[in-house]
Amino acid sequence: MVRVLLIVIFSFLYVNIYAQKKTKKAAKPQVLVYGHEAGAFSAAIQSAQSGVETLLIIDSTHIGGTLISGKNKRISTNHHLDVGVWAFFLRGIANVKAISDSASTAAKNNISPRIAQNVFEGTLDTVQRLSFRKNLKINALEKSGKNWQVTLSSKDKIKVKAIVDASLNASLSALITKNEDTHPVPMASAQLKTIQYNDPLYRTGIAVGAIEDNIFNIPLKSILPDSNRTNYFVVNALNDAHLLNGNDVPITMLLAQACGAAAAYCAFFDVSSDKINARTL
Repeated sequence: MVRVLLIVIFSFLYVNIYAQKKTKKAAKPQVLVYGHEAGAFSAAIQSAQSGVETLLIIDSTHIGGTLISGKNKRISTNHHLDVGVWAFFLRGIANVKAISDSASTAAKNNISPRIAQNVFEGTLDTVQRLSFRKNLKINALEKSGKNWQVTLSSKDKIKVKAIVDASLNASLSALITKNEDTHPVPMASAQLKTIQYNDPLYRTGIAVGAIEDNIFNIPLKSILPDSNRTNYFVVNALNDAHLLNGNDVPITMLLAQACGAAAAYCAFFDVSSDKINARTL
């Protein structure tokens, strides 16, 4: 009778512990990424792979944006610049273990929305230190000491050390402006007009792109926020500089990857974005 009772008790404990593991909440995030386009995916992947707990808030039912909607897509820009998360994505589209020029070209010439969605969604489920929630909006955003306090449309409130705004029109900027007496942060196009060549933040490139056959370098300074918005990084800040268009998903994903790395840097070292060491980053 005692043996049977012990077996029952241990069985109950095992099932209970297993259930607790299965329902365990995700670790407290340090970086929050917001958006539903490919840039949000890229920034979140890089932040998590940098060793920082990352939460991706997808303001839609799916991640991938234009690449998972409509007809098959063809990317005809930025040839031979297939690196980073963009190259990882192409590898998934081509279904190969390592990306090659031929596989890359074939993938870019015919990106199936269904396959693209499978790559995006499947990857999110496998990356360590990355959690995500779909179909949510950010209703409020304000500074709370060194952190950002985020209020979701679900009424949940989250504090994080850094934010990557990967929404199409940098929509979080308007939420921040409501709590400021200052004007909105200057877009990178304005910053690029006054390049300070002696500044390491301008001499350090964080992404390379191409317009036709002209290769250009995007400086680290272009993704850094001003002093009033520390640790708030905007993926689509370069839109006004006419460097990007709907066909330039590769550059957007590379810029987003840089934003994810910078946000993770701030969270990992617990510093503000104006203290980023370019060489370490």
